[in-house]
Amino acid sequence: MKANDYLYPHPILKLDDDNDFNFKPDVSRKIAHQENSATISFEYELTNLGADLLDLLRKDKIQLVCEVNCSYTIYRKVFFSNRTKLSFEISDEDLKNKVDLQLLLIAVEELSDFTSSNFSPDLLGQTFQIEAGDVMGILDTHSIDVDALRLGVSDFIKIIENTTDEFTRYELNKNAVFIKVPKSDLDKFQRLNNSPNFGHMLISILVAPALTHALHHLNEENEEAYGEKAWFRALKEQCDSLLGLEFPEPSDIPVLVDKILQKPNSRVVQELEALTK
Repeated sequence: MKANDYLYPHPILKLDDDNDFNFKPDVSRKIAHQENSATISFEYELTNLGADLLDLLRKDKIQLVCEVNCSYTIYRKVFFSNRTKLSFEISDEDLKNKVDLQLLLIAVEELSDFTSSNFSPDLLGQTFQIEAGDVMGILDTHSIDVDALRLGVSDFIKIIENTTDEFTRYELNKNAVFIKVPKSDLDKFQRLNNSPNFGHMLISILVAPALTHALHHLNEENEEAYGEKAWFRALKEQCDSLLGLEFPEPSDIPVLVDKILQKPNSRVVQELEALTK
């Protein structure tokens, strides 16, 4: 069911200009692949919900509902909560390719003569008959590329030898971002990478700059050139999951790098401190 495709005989809370209420709630969404448990975690949080609807939610007369639909695996399931936060996990085996998500407010029971002090001005004072199962709010409609979401940094950033010159260069026109380094440096990096004390340093020295370079190419203008590349798809999902944005602004990139690599500079400082003791 695509809730946006219907006309409803009662007011609907929406986040766009077609909203029948005089407020718009804020919806945060966090989606991440949990490698250890082989699941994908979903977390929604709703804030600034009007007092009338919040009261109905807490009394379990309406529920926050997420419908998950994967046409490739024919997986379809509904998750619900009577709070403003909804969290759940789905096994890797159940989701593949594109997954469609809808976050809705659904009536759990009949609401006779429903009215709200938060209706838009043209509906104030009117009452409506709400049946159990009726949609009362359309809060988020979203699709994710779960195959790209599952890709870790090591899956789409690779370090290879630069056979052309003695400089470090980046290549973006393949599925992975290639960090091309001179052979003399590559041999040293490989030896250092085998040391437990220097792994995070290499991430800061090599991976973080390459990731920053790639993220500066993650924009709508480059979608035609790179949109099918695994690194572009993976970083687009990371940007959406970690920042709630389709594409990052330049000012977002340092924060996004920190989140993707889990604060590599802080870990380097810890390693340097340990070496001085």
